[in-house]
Amino acid sequence: MDAEIVGSQARLTLSRSEVLLLLNVIVLLDGHQRSDVAYQEQVGHPREEVRQYADQLAELARSMPREQGRD
Repeated sequence: MDAEIVGSQARLTLSRSEVLLLLNVIVLLDGHQRSDVAYQEQVGHPREEVRQYADQLAELARSMPREQGRD
């Protein structure tokens, strides 16, 4: 992963395997907390908002070429 700080934002360059890693972490967190209230307390965002983010990451990963020997 490479990162560039621009003002109050970070621009990230991620490999496909890094995108998949982020997606896996989101899925694990989703399964860890059964109630939406506990989930939001742990993650800091509503479950549905995070699921939409996960859907975007999944679509991004599907559109990226596979890394040889990585996934």
